[in-house]
Amino acid sequence: SDVFIVVGLVMLLPRLLRGRVAASPVYLLGAMTLLFIALLSFVLIPQAGQVQAGFGIVYALIVMPLAIVLWRPSGRRITLLASSYVLGTCVSVLYGVINGPGPDGRNLGLTFHPNGLGHTALMSIALLPYLAAVRPSARLLLALAGAISAYGIWISGSRGSLIGLVLTALVYVLIERSATAALFAWGGATVLVLAWPRLSSENS
Repeated sequence: SDVFIVVGLVMLLPRLLRGRVAASPVYLLGAMTLLFIALLSFVLIPQAGQVQAGFGIVYALIVMPLAIVLWRPSGRRITLLASSYVLGTCVSVLYGVINGPGPDGRNLGLTFHPNGLGHTALMSIALLPYLAAVRPSARLLLALAGAISAYGIWISGSRGSLIGLVLTALVYVLIERSATAALFAWGGATVLVLAWPRLSSENS
């Protein structure tokens, strides 16, 4: 996937160079803070692989978003990108189900680490409200994709992704202020409470 991203950025380079950064001050402040903390942690406590991890964070949270801001894709293209991400995540989860869990009981899907499967599934769920708003006729398929992605979080064994799912649901309730959103958040919180004995056990 990295190869395709790099090729895509090279193909978009003429357009990116003509674009202008219009990111919010809050985002730029967060990006600079993240970069400063990453550099500071490396200087204070250097560890093997820390530079690679730092570059990965900067690439994912700063370079890619700014490239998209410079690109300024149309609404139709954004919908296509979001739909492709959700579809790819569903394929990854189904691949993990077919191949079964690893020795530690956690599924990888098409990722390199179980947490990767959990995080991508969480991102997939976070895109669903947008897709439901722009493609209301596809809500049944989007609900199915949401169920598959939620199951992906569960079989990945990622506690961070599960907690992130509940927090995402709560944020959605605060933004939408609807009964459906509240029901979704209540369901997520219930799952977290029921799963907590498993999450907090020694062999979790």
